[in-house]
Amino acid sequence: MLMQLLPFLPYLMLAGAAAGILAGLFGIGGGAVLVPVLLAVMSMLHVSTADAMAMALATSLACIVPTAAVSAISHYKKSHVQIIILKRWWLGILIGTLLGAQVINYWRSPYLMLYFAVFLLFVAINQLRPKIPVPRPLPARPWHYLAAFVQGFLSVLAGVGGGTIGVPILLAMGLTIHHAIGTSAVLGFFIALFTSIVMLVTSHAPETAPVGSVGLIFLPALLVVTPISSLMAPLGVKLNKRLPAEWLARLFAGFLLLVAGRMGYLALAG
Repeated sequence: MLMQLLPFLPYLMLAGAAAGILAGLFGIGGGAVLVPVLLAVMSMLHVSTADAMAMALATSLACIVPTAAVSAISHYKKSHVQIIILKRWWLGILIGTLLGAQVINYWRSPYLMLYFAVFLLFVAINQLRPKIPVPRPLPARPWHYLAAFVQGFLSVLAGVGGGTIGVPILLAMGLTIHHAIGTSAVLGFFIALFTSIVMLVTSHAPETAPVGSVGLIFLPALLVVTPISSLMAPLGVKLNKRLPAEWLARLFAGFLLLVAGRMGYLALAG
């Protein structure tokens, strides 16, 4: 199975390293890096356009599971995780990911990426605006349930761990940048885990899928990416701890702009 990936190994290894660092640094799963690379690999392996997007999303989320686990544990050890958010968000995350996984299975439209790219653009612009930190209590529970559902649903449709949505939402709720990123890292692990289980159980490998595919997940790419990304995640956590909060917010905004550009390109190119 791995032989067919030999021409693409350097790209997958670099993508895995970048995904790991981003997971620790920003509390994301790294799907914004993995999806474009996996989509290119699927296309070069002669997978049809519609199936290539679906497989890239599903494989990206599967790759994120171990990386997000390492990142989440590292952030928890540094006391960057708000347990009360996890208790209030887990059900909404579960429902959102289940629905998102079914949308990928039955509605394989690249234009979903375009909608998400526009959303990320607005989030990035909001992050770049100067803010004066204002401590405030957490909002009412219904807002938590809605936010959790939105993060789970949209994250699955974009093949990302959820930090690109979860971090801005948690910042708006009054969390510090470090707590927002750490808590989002844990939520991203559950998003990727729930979706991967659903994809393995309910999806079927397309007719054009390469050898080594289980449902929509391409196992050879998973075996290449996950060890590297898992090893690099702690490095991202160390950078997160050392960087000032203001710099971290600006870096995160710049990252969102890059993600929005990539997602928009994928949608328009498709």
